[in-house]
Amino acid sequence: MRVGAMGDVLHAMPAVAGLRAALPDSFLGWAVEDHLEPLLHDSAGNRPLVNRVHSLRTRLWRHKPFVAETLKEILALRTEMLDQHYDLCIDLQGTVKSSVFGQLAEPGRMVGPNEPKEWPARLLYNQRVPLIDPHVIPQACEIVAAAVGFPIAAAPIRLPVDPAAEAWVDERNIAPRFAMLSPTAGWGGKEWGVERFGALALELERRGIPVLINAVTGANHDAANQVAATAGRVIPSTLPQMIALIRRAGIVIGGDSGPVHMAAGLGRPVVMLFGATDPLRNGPYFADAKFIVIRHPSSVNDYRHHQFIDPGLEQIPVEQVLEAALTMHATN
Repeated sequence: MRVGAMGDVLHAMPAVAGLRAALPDSFLGWAVEDHLEPLLHDSAGNRPLVNRVHSLRTRLWRHKPFVAETLKEILALRTEMLDQHYDLCIDLQGTVKSSVFGQLAEPGRMVGPNEPKEWPARLLYNQRVPLIDPHVIPQACEIVAAAVGFPIAAAPIRLPVDPAAEAWVDERNIAPRFAMLSPTAGWGGKEWGVERFGALALELERRGIPVLINAVTGANHDAANQVAATAGRVIPSTLPQMIALIRRAGIVIGGDSGPVHMAAGLGRPVVMLFGATDPLRNGPYFADAKFIVIRHPSSVNDYRHHQFIDPGLEQIPVEQVLEAALTMHATN
């Protein structure tokens, strides 16, 4: 169980990849929000990491909890899970939602963190795992290791290669070694600000580096459009298309957000800007990753999902990010 969000699913992948490497013949299922399924399988259904993906639509179910269609879908999910006869459920999310939906599978055992994000979740665990490491990737490994009874080492992530998405990028005639800017994040306290991203885009283009601005197809593009009003090109994409784009990027720049974590996991050069969240907990993890993390000394840890820009992030100048971006772009 690692239902969402994108960055959190990506952070769970190294532990699952380590489990797959340690037990190559095991049957692994992953329960995830439906919009994040492309992280686990391509349009043809190929799954590089797990055997089965169980799709949840909790965003819809939450708004229509008493509708017959919602009940029908949840019961179908339960039947689908029960059909796999899972021996073990590992809750890497630690929420009431993830633990309750995990119980639908009626596993032989359910394992989760000793101090989950939402404390009632621990009431559904047969085994609770104290977490030692401060970073979320080895924390996931600690939970998985306790569940299976032997050490699990974090392994590089494997994302699907979707032929349709690769063809979509080819058709866009995008210049090589482009910079992708990701101006948004899950909540405002992790965002650097569109004015700064616009100034950065302008300086990058002045140095001959094409700039693409990440946006999600079908979502609000206001932030991306505001950046592009200064410089750069907005390129709305689906999740498979985003994966294909990031694989080709010369550098990806943004805050503590899914696209930047994806880039780091795929081995692309990144510059990651931190404010309210701690890079020692959420930052790039693997020693061979190509990254520069920037966080102003005045920033303090605050995970309350506030919408105002973190004061420390506001103290990070465009010039510092530009210098880091040029340094990392040269490594590609």
